[in-house]
Amino acid sequence: MKNTMNKIQQLMLIGFVLLLILPGCNGSRTDPAGAIRYYGDKKQLEYDARLGGVLFQKYCAVCHGVAGKGDGFNAFNLTPRPRDLSDSTFQKSVADSQLVSIIKFGGTFRNGSRNMPAWGETLSEVQIHRLVSNIRQLVEVPSDSAK
Repeated sequence: MKNTMNKIQQLMLIGFVLLLILPGCNGSRTDPAGAIRYYGDKKQLEYDARLGGVLFQKYCAVCHGVAGKGDGFNAFNLTPRPRDLSDSTFQKSVADSQLVSIIKFGGTFRNGSRNMPAWGETLSEVQIHRLVSNIRQLVEVPSDSAK
């Protein structure tokens, strides 16, 4: 009888743990808050850029570098080298929608490097937009001391 009670208690504990874990494992590729909010809300954009920074470090920094300069650990193994995403000339030449497509479909989308993988099957739409928000913040602003 005691052995049966222990098994029941173990099963109940496992069931309870699964109830806590499974709601977050529904395979959903949506924003936990329910929607992308890019309505000129500066705080939301900063938040999205910070979350994009986490994604950038995980998926992009190995080639593009921690600061996006194209000097990541793997950059020296690639020809051509990864793009310097902090370059203001490049940043001005590409729209957000183009960056989204490059991330989604890979470097060849804009006649770029075939070494740039397509992340559209790995990252959700929200995550890709957050990456773009982060990439936009990588541009180096000239310091006031250079004047």
